[in-house]
Amino acid sequence: MLLLGQSELLATVIPAVTVIESTPIGFILWEVWLLLVGVALVRVPQRRLAQETPNFTRSAV
Repeated sequence: MLLLGQSELLATVIPAVTVIESTPIGFILWEVWLLLVGVALVRVPQRRLAQETPNFTRSAV
C-alpha cells in the first residue's frame, strides 16, 4: 500500500509511470486503525488500571 501511494511522486520524475490514486484508501485505513486502538484503550477495565504496582526498592541489609 505504501508503494502504491508513492506513484504520484515517481510520476513527477518518470513520466511513463501511471499514477494510482490509493492515498485516500491508506489514509482511511490509518484512521480506522487509530479508532480501533483508541476504543481498545478506553475499554480497559478500571480494576486493571487501579492495581497497585509492586515496590521494587531493595531494603538496606
